[in-house]
Amino acid sequence: MCPYSSIYRHISHGKITSELFRKLIDECADHAEVVKDVKPFLMNEPLMDNRSPDFIRYTRERLPKVNIGFSTNGQLLEGDLAERLLDSGVNEIWVNFCGNTEKTYSLAMKGLSFKRVRQNVINFKDAIAREGLGIRLYISMVETRLALTELEEVVAFWRQYGIKVITTPLNNRGGNIEVDGLRVLGRIKDRRVCDRPFYKIYIVYNGDVILCSSDWKREIIIGNVADGGIYGVWHSRRQKEIQEKLLARDFSKLPLCEVCDYLAIYE
Repeated sequence: MCPYSSIYRHISHGKITSELFRKLIDECADHAEVVKDVKPFLMNEPLMDNRSPDFIRYTRERLPKVNIGFSTNGQLLEGDLAERLLDSGVNEIWVNFCGNTEKTYSLAMKGLSFKRVRQNVINFKDAIAREGLGIRLYISMVETRLALTELEEVVAFWRQYGIKVITTPLNNRGGNIEVDGLRVLGRIKDRRVCDRPFYKIYIVYNGDVILCSSDWKREIIIGNVADGGIYGVWHSRRQKEIQEKLLARDFSKLPLCEVCDYLAIYE
């Protein structure tokens, strides 16, 4: 259900520099009235970067009213890193956890520990309550055929810890994965205008701005914020051209959008 395993060898990898991260947050602070959310992750596991709590804390200092959250597989939500997150200023954390049995979980979350992650989530929720914090902690489960057979058990298990389960329809990530056999919903019949490029900006570690979170191969680079800043890229001719093509439903130069079923599953 994730393109990473088939794509990671074909794209570059790295970590954003602290200088670039602070520069981007400082720019957001200059436009705080329009910045609603900051999600310091994209196509990665954010807790693999030990600086994540520090990045979140800096964001909170510069943008005290913004919503800050991220999605994680939860394997590293423990120890010193978890303690630092509690004090970071984060608003919400989504832990990807598919299924309620070790067998089902291991098929979807390859290489991760069912028992370790589940205990990490329970411990973190306890710590939130103990410290009297307002951090929202969710279990996120992608709606695959197998995982949905255990949905009632999943909801019942996490309810006893006061954790809400959010299910998300499986989509094909811009055609980067095959969903037949996994997805419960049928094929798309129609497509409304995609709203993501109108209110979200997706920044890769090196400053490149890609079309959206489904652009795993980085096929459409809109600009680079290390050079032109967020404002410059967001108001660029390239960004406006993409928005105009989406409004006109012209996918001739947006092949990713032509096959993407993201919007159809949220209608």
